[in-house]
Amino acid sequence: MTEKRTIFEFSAFALEVHGRRLIRRETGQPITLTAKVFDTLLYLVEHRGEVQSKETLLRAIWPELVVEENNLTQNISTLRQALGETPSENRYIATVARRGYQFVAAVIERDALATAAAPSLAPATAPADAIPPAVRSRRSIWVGTTALAILLAAGVFLVPRHEAAVNPLSAVVGGTQDSAAYLLYSNGRFALGQSNEASIQLAIGYFEQAIARDPRFALAHSRLADCYLIMGIFGMRSPADTFPRARDSVLEALQLEPALANGYATLGHIKLQYDRDWDGAEADFNRAIELDPSVPESHLYRGALASMRGDLARGLEDLKAAQQLEPLLTLYKTRRGSMLYFARRYAEAEQQFTESLALDDRPGIAHRALGRLYLHTGRYEQALAEFAKSHGVTPGSYADVGQTLAMAGRRTEALVELDRVLELSKERYVSPVDIAAIYASLGDADNAIRCLEQGLDQRASTLGFVPQNPSFDSLHRDPRFISLVERIGVLKRPLTP
Repeated sequence: MTEKRTIFEFSAFALEVHGRRLIRRETGQPITLTAKVFDTLLYLVEHRGEVQSKETLLRAIWPELVVEENNLTQNISTLRQALGETPSENRYIATVARRGYQFVAAVIERDALATAAAPSLAPATAPADAIPPAVRSRRSIWVGTTALAILLAAGVFLVPRHEAAVNPLSAVVGGTQDSAAYLLYSNGRFALGQSNEASIQLAIGYFEQAIARDPRFALAHSRLADCYLIMGIFGMRSPADTFPRARDSVLEALQLEPALANGYATLGHIKLQYDRDWDGAEADFNRAIELDPSVPESHLYRGALASMRGDLARGLEDLKAAQQLEPLLTLYKTRRGSMLYFARRYAEAEQQFTESLALDDRPGIAHRALGRLYLHTGRYEQALAEFAKSHGVTPGSYADVGQTLAMAGRRTEALVELDRVLELSKERYVSPVDIAAIYASLGDADNAIRCLEQGLDQRASTLGFVPQNPSFDSLHRDPRFISLVERIGVLKRPLTP
């Protein structure tokens, strides 16, 4: 009996299930999609007309893996680029607020073998041994080559046999005509979305290989900058070892493509987190939004800057704009909660954190944020429980347990934890701001100020919120702390007593 080979036709496209290809019906040209992006489209088309929740899609696309929700968001974004629609058009994939995604285009389903009119469609992917070898570079020490080889062998990374195939970035600002470079880039985006140290090292390797294939691939240069930026912000590496690399990469991207909105958003973020060039950062965010208002990061970063300056209303307004662009991403609830937390609006902040975790309880940064709220509202055991749910390094995470033990009156245990963090700082980077927070919780103002001064010298990424961080409330009347806040220079209102 002949196997049925289903093709779904919609608008100018045909989705061939057996060959796992999306093609343009008029020309027969394949559009390059990574395996998981194809799976996302196929699931939506097979369940067309039905709203699919984020949880349903994550289980369907990654049935045996635990992945962050922004990987799904990135898949949807990639599909929209491939199909030539913006998030607001809803010609193919509609975002249903607070519910999920829905495939809305009219679809004709047919059997490719049942009609002579069916196009001949060959498999579009090559085996893993067709992948170009890893590219050596001055950054090669960052790349987890063993893990990368495991991913390649597992078939996560696929390169098209027909390099002339159309790819979604061929007509995008800062994109590439090279389909293999696009697939390398897509794998890099997936790895970057995991937001842990090992995956970011993998992402660096993918982006560098994409750049080696197409040195003028501006988006790849910009995303490479994002890798170093995240490692610096999260404290995975020192500021001096990450932010200058990020700057080099994003300036290369903007030299190649001066109209690259993502590039300006990243450059502004570097100025925000490393240079403390607050006005320059705002100018870059404004430029990014002017070039492409649909990039959510630009609104998110500009909102963070407004919040650092003490303008909560403006910060929340920008965050709302970012959330409207990606309404299913729970990160924005966490960020909103953090802004409210720094403004001491704890009840509202707690609601945002708990709602975020109710929708997706995996992101460590949300558990950390809720744990800090518990800490500064006197719920110490609950704080420790939340911190235990977070694995890996996040901004400020080295301070959490030590602060909690100190504020709970468990001073001996807090000193043991402080010693552990100090020993760890001899082996890897630990932000002096984290150590300062433990000292402040122990009532040691001298060492807290000393460490904050070190953080200022090192350009620690968490300095922007130091003036509003509850961890340092005990220092607000100290002239040394007041001087330090003035030198940070971001807060536009007096310190609360």
